[in-house]
Amino acid sequence: MQLISIAAPRATRVATMAMLVALAASAFATAATSSPPAATLDPVTVTAARTADDHRALAAAYESEAKEAEQKAKLHREMGRAYRQLTQGSRPADTSMAAHCAKLETHYSEAAAMYREMAVEHRRIASTLK
Repeated sequence: MQLISIAAPRATRVATMAMLVALAASAFATAATSSPPAATLDPVTVTAARTADDHRALAAAYESEAKEAEQKAKLHREMGRAYRQLTQGSRPADTSMAAHCAKLETHYSEAAAMYREMAVEHRRIASTLK
C-alpha cells in the first residue's frame, strides 16, 4: 500500500512528509518535557494512602496521567487528519489508518476523563482527612 502517490506533485509529498515529521517530533518533545507524577500509581501506593497528603499526591498523579492521555488523544486526532489528507494517485488514501487513529483518539480521551474522575475522588478523600 502506497500512502503518497509518486505521481503527486513534489510539493504535496514534501508538505505531507514534513507534517508527519513535525507531529512525531511534537510527541517526542512532549514526552521529554513531561514531569514525573507526584505519586506512583500502583497497588502498593494506593493501598498505603492514609493521609490527606497521600491522597493529594495520588490526585496529582492521576491529573498527570490525564494530561498525558489528552496529549496522546490530540496526537492521534492530528495523525488521523494527516492520513485522511494523503492520496494515492487520483483516489483517496486507504481510510483504515485514519480509522485506527480515530479509535485511539477516543480511547485516550476516555482514559483522560477516567483519570480526572479518580483525581476528583482522591481530592474529595483528602478533604475529609486532616
